[in-house]
Amino acid sequence: TTMLSFLLLFALFIEVARGHMTTAHCRTTMLSFLLLFALFIEVARGHNFSCTVPAPSAAAPPLPNIANQFTTRVEANIENKGYTLSTVEYYDEPNNRGRLDFSDSRDGLPNTRIYTYTDKQWFDINGTKCTAHRLVANVSFRGFPVTFDTHGNAHIRGVADLLQFGKKFNETYLGREEVRGITADHWRTCMPSDLGRNMSWQLDWYFTAADWRTTIEGTPLRLVVEGFAQNGSIANNVTQTTAGIHYFKHSYEFVFFTAGPPDNELFQIPRGMFCDGSQVAKNVPPVPNQYSARLQIVDALNNTISHFNEIYDSVNQQFWYSSPVFSGIQDFRIGVGFAMSPGTCNTYSLSSSLLQYPGESNLAQVTPDKQHLQLRPVKDLFGISNQFNVSYVGTRIVNDIPCEVFQEQRMDSPQLGNITIVELSFAQKSFTYFNRSNSPEYQVPVRFEQYSKDIVGRLLDPPSPSSFHQIFNIYEFDMTPPPLHNVDIGKCFDSSANVWFRLDGAPKDITGQNRNSFVRECTDAVSKAAQVDRSRVTRVQLIPSGNGILVQATIQGFLNNTNITTYIPLGATLDTAVTNLNQTINSGQLQVVRRATQTSYSGVQGSLSTDLPSFQSCSSSSPSLSPLPSSSSSSSSPPSLPLLPSSSSSPSSSSPSSLPLLPSSSSSPSAASPSSSSSGYTGGEMAAVAIAMLIVGLAIGSFVVFLVMRRRATLEVSYGKHNNPV
Repeated sequence: TTMLSFLLLFALFIEVARGHMTTAHCRTTMLSFLLLFALFIEVARGHNFSCTVPAPSAAAPPLPNIANQFTTRVEANIENKGYTLSTVEYYDEPNNRGRLDFSDSRDGLPNTRIYTYTDKQWFDINGTKCTAHRLVANVSFRGFPVTFDTHGNAHIRGVADLLQFGKKFNETYLGREEVRGITADHWRTCMPSDLGRNMSWQLDWYFTAADWRTTIEGTPLRLVVEGFAQNGSIANNVTQTTAGIHYFKHSYEFVFFTAGPPDNELFQIPRGMFCDGSQVAKNVPPVPNQYSARLQIVDALNNTISHFNEIYDSVNQQFWYSSPVFSGIQDFRIGVGFAMSPGTCNTYSLSSSLLQYPGESNLAQVTPDKQHLQLRPVKDLFGISNQFNVSYVGTRIVNDIPCEVFQEQRMDSPQLGNITIVELSFAQKSFTYFNRSNSPEYQVPVRFEQYSKDIVGRLLDPPSPSSFHQIFNIYEFDMTPPPLHNVDIGKCFDSSANVWFRLDGAPKDITGQNRNSFVRECTDAVSKAAQVDRSRVTRVQLIPSGNGILVQATIQGFLNNTNITTYIPLGATLDTAVTNLNQTINSGQLQVVRRATQTSYSGVQGSLSTDLPSFQSCSSSSPSLSPLPSSSSSSSSPPSLPLLPSSSSSPSSSSPSSLPLLPSSSSSPSAASPSSSSSGYTGGEMAAVAIAMLIVGLAIGSFVVFLVMRRRATLEVSYGKHNNPV
């Protein structure tokens, strides 16, 4: 200002000397005097500041060691502009992260900023709005300063550079003073200004004296920063310099300073809050097209907890579900849904009309030929495919498991305009999960959570009727192919026949996943031999027997509901199916192929037995079977469970004990009994079919809801050297 004023006055004197005084010269004269007047005002206010360090007045104590992890509350007084900011700061250098919670007296709004330097991004949370920003080199932003190494990795500035205090800053000890009634050591340093021009900033630090009793030795109490700085403005949270300089003086009061790592939760995005513009490119972990899981469903608005089991098998186009009071299957391969409750079974068509319901539309999709429905790929259910905008938001502890969290904001029920915020939590790679076969799995889903956007940040307000907040805690997630027949659908058919036959030389170690796979392979073999769709082959059981395995299964008749048109034919009549199976076994053509090893096992000729009254066995001798091992002598034997009666059985024949147990082929089914069998079997040894899962607990609505869900300033207060102190 001084230099400009004198230049203008010099130009004026030249013009006067030349006798060229004009109106323009008068304006120049006025401007010069105005500038000089501004200069005099600045001098009068003492803004001709320069940093000075007097000679030390006492022997200096050791410099205090400042923790590289701390939490503190700071009152920032911007004295040159007459306002105060209050902030809580969380600094965690070892974990490369920081957080600021502050309120600005200028607008009174609360604000949070979370800095995750490893991910090169920071989040600005203002009320219910969250925006993600990229950390970029050579760009000043409001918050903890960032540095970049030679590899381009971002780091939070070290505590010495953050506070601009330490040996390398040539601190001078100025003795003791009293700060807020506390005896404090006073240190001063002069730091070159970003303006150059031989200007410097003066930093005065005050720490608790060594003999002052406090929980943390050398606690920072106050910082005063004074000097001249470049003018600037803030646009999009980035400081932009402008022409001119200004004098500033800031004082910072530190209270409740606590050393130690801040809580992990403080560096995580609040649950349910969607952040626009996530800057981290990270893929959602893959989920197989076949899995099983147990779910705990929490309705946070209605204060209810329920439970649900499911098997999702997009390979075989089947969705199995069960709860304490109902169970069912949606078989998209044949286009039929089975809904069971105790004592009843209802069937319905899986037609395109189901797409009007949000739950079904998220579970199913129209086939490419637009003729039928099909089960969606798992990647669509979990928001993994490219059709969804899924963002990575960081790590979080979920159910005591370290997880990576992904978010998605999507439109559910477009006709209603409902916006849903979905969060997916997957176990981190370092966490090992052991499935039911005791095999390790990684990055399994741990929680699926969704909110209606209207309740985010307003959980204390009364929700609207369309509001929701559901949490799906996922347990016993298993990525291996799931077992068959967890749901018994026998009552959905008009008749059935139990059949038994033996496989020669089949493996004995059929447990866990080996058993599940072998059951599937036996089901396919029986279906092919009987010439019926595999949906009609149920209750398949494997019983080790001598040097082979006894296979027990139920072949179902036709659907009770004759009004259903299936996508594909379901095959032969029941009588014909049993005859076909018998002929295939007796001809030596029944083969069960283990896909994993490509090993083939043959059905023993003449070994078929059945309880179908109309069936006439073609074999001349009973199958030669060794006695079954007892449950106490072989851990691989299935438990001796009563056979389930067929849906067409009379009440008197529905008792498990009244059903025949492996009769010989030469005796009639009604005469078969353990005592008359030539191989000496007991009923408990031969009966081994799974009883239907008729469990107790959840209404059908919860299931539909679940399917829906599956689709669905910083401060200018960084200490010491500022890029733009205000």
